[in-house]
Amino acid sequence: MQCKSDTSAKRRPARVRTIAPLAASITALLLAMTATTAHAGNVCEMDGGTPSTADGNGAVACGVDNEASGDYSMAFGRNNEATGNSATALGLGNLAVGGALAVGIANESTANTASTFGAFNEASANYATAIGYGSVASSLSSTALGRENQAAGESSTAVGDRNVASDQNATAVGSGNLAGRASTAVGRGNEANNVGSTALGNMNIASGANATAVGIVNHATANWSTALGSSNEASAAGSTAVGRSNQATGENASAYGHENTASGAHATALGRENLAAGDASTAVGFSNTTNAGAGSAFGSNNVVDGEFATAVGYRNTAAGNSSLAMGFVSEAHGSNSVAMGYGAIAHADDSVAIGTDSVADRANTVSIGAAGAERNLANVADAVQATDAVNLRQMEAADAATLSSANAYTDTREAAIRADIAQGSAAAVATATDYTDSREIEIRSDMEAADAATLSSANAYTDTREAAIRADIVQGSAAAVATATDYTDSREVEIRSDMETADAATLSSANAYTDDREGAVRSDMETADAATLASANRYTDQRIASVAGFDPTAMLDRMDLLEDRFDDISYQMERMDRRIDRHGAMSAAMLNMAINAAGGRSERGRIAVGAGVQGGREALSVGYGRRVGERASFSLGAAFSGSERSAGVGFGVDL
Repeated sequence: MQCKSDTSAKRRPARVRTIAPLAASITALLLAMTATTAHAGNVCEMDGGTPSTADGNGAVACGVDNEASGDYSMAFGRNNEATGNSATALGLGNLAVGGALAVGIANESTANTASTFGAFNEASANYATAIGYGSVASSLSSTALGRENQAAGESSTAVGDRNVASDQNATAVGSGNLAGRASTAVGRGNEANNVGSTALGNMNIASGANATAVGIVNHATANWSTALGSSNEASAAGSTAVGRSNQATGENASAYGHENTASGAHATALGRENLAAGDASTAVGFSNTTNAGAGSAFGSNNVVDGEFATAVGYRNTAAGNSSLAMGFVSEAHGSNSVAMGYGAIAHADDSVAIGTDSVADRANTVSIGAAGAERNLANVADAVQATDAVNLRQMEAADAATLSSANAYTDTREAAIRADIAQGSAAAVATATDYTDSREIEIRSDMEAADAATLSSANAYTDTREAAIRADIVQGSAAAVATATDYTDSREVEIRSDMETADAATLSSANAYTDDREGAVRSDMETADAATLASANRYTDQRIASVAGFDPTAMLDRMDLLEDRFDDISYQMERMDRRIDRHGAMSAAMLNMAINAAGGRSERGRIAVGAGVQGGREALSVGYGRRVGERASFSLGAAFSGSERSAGVGFGVDL
């Protein structure tokens, strides 16, 4: 059968001429389909194109150049193909094959139960779905929703704008995301391209297996790595970077906070700008560094260079293996050394320095001070064992006992010596006394002679030098003073003359420059004032002339023209009110028709009629609804009110 359009459409606006033939064709199609059982050849043709064909059993084709060649297939619109059994193609240039559904413009559903909706979409695998614009679902049970999305893996999903779900069970949601096998990318510009990886946020990359990158510009590039926050990098297996600009580059390393780096295996950096470079090392706080294995730094600006060493506080250094530096600017350089306090230093192995500026520079010693800055060790208990330290009380008691024993020994020896002297030393004493007396006399005589000669020579030399020095001073000082005085007087006269000349020249130049600038400014002001006054006079003369030449007749003509324009606007508003009322009535009619056309259970469908009224304008609508298989349904409808027409088509699919 053929449905002709209303010939009066040639006298209507272009929009009405387009809708009216479609509405008439839909109405004729509804009446024809409900009157007879569907069979091969059910065709609804429209003028202006190649006729449609329906070759399949129970097939339906309606529109221009449509083809429904499969059993129970349907093709509606223009240039659509429904080539498989139960296939449905609706719109413009769609292709549906083998139980597939294609709705919109230039969509292709080329596999069993595949579905496409929108424009230029493609669903090429069983149970695949592509909805939107330019989206492709090319694998089993894949789904692509939005603009230019690709769901290429089995059971994959791509939703949004230009997302790619490239492998099995991949999910890409947002804009410009890429998801690999069993991975998830959600947000903008994210990449989760390895098995089980996840990238959420903006410009994140999770390229390792089971890696996770969440936030902004994070990179989790190794297996089981995690990067959370902003600009973090977890590049080793099992590594974690959380916060901002952290780097976890060692295996199973962790960096938390801001600009921390954990480059050693199993290392941990927590806080800000910390570096944990040694394996199993820990840096917590601000700007701490652990360079050796199993080293630990807590606080700020501490450095650990020894294995198993620890630095706690501010700017401490633990350089020796198993050393400990604690406090402020303390240093433990020896192996197993300890430095505690302010500026304490333990240089030697197994040494301990405790307190401010204490120094331990001998192995196996404990220092509580330094050379020249010694301290007392207070509150020391009495020693019990041989290696215990003793206190002052114990030392005084021991000294008293030693002194008593020494005194007794001395007294005994003195008594024995006195007895020996009394018995055998009298002769020796007499001989020694005589010899000493004679030598004393000789020495005194020699000394007196030498002293007299030396004194005479020294006095003569001193008198000669004193006379020469006095003469030089008198002659040289007088000449030097005279020369200096003359030079000073001459330089003073020259300087005063130069200053007077320079001051006069400077004053003359400044006065001349000031006079010139004053004259120029006065001239510019007079010229500008004259120009401003002339311009103001001309403007005033023009305004007076304009007011004086006022024409009442011209003003009345302009008022009449304005009234005519208001009349035209009133007429246009009345026409708009009529059209609004007609459209409102058609909307009410379409609504009531659609409610009654929905839910039909008959294989032949259901036809429904609706009426509507608004502002004194009536409208009538006619519609038809029918289920297509177990999953799909469609409906057609048209409404009429005076010279206004509208038509619509609807489709539904159970996903």
